[in-house]
Amino acid sequence: MIKSKVYPRLFAPTNQPTATTKFMTLISNYKIIIFCLSIISLLSYLVIVNRTNTMGYEIAEMELRINNLKEQHRDLESKATELQSMQRIKSVSNSVLSMVEAENFDYILPEQTSVAVK
Repeated sequence: MIKSKVYPRLFAPTNQPTATTKFMTLISNYKIIIFCLSIISLLSYLVIVNRTNTMGYEIAEMELRINNLKEQHRDLESKATELQSMQRIKSVSNSVLSMVEAENFDYILPEQTSVAVK
């Protein structure tokens, strides 16, 4: 078979891609890109939802702790008021400190002396 330099074979297979092949490759690449973006979006959504739920749980724990501390503060305020009452002070001073109540009072008055002369 003699090869002609002037007329190459018209229907011979070539290695150059045709327009439809290029288009299909382009669409295939877009599908891969869209799939990857979808996976990334899904993972981001899961991370955000998980983080939000965790923060909600932590907030609920902190609110419970705040309520417990408020209750404890009220109890301590009540106990402090009870310990500062006059009745308790009298009972402790009589029993523990062996103090007695004074019957008569002697007041010491300062002498009327002048400090500066007019």
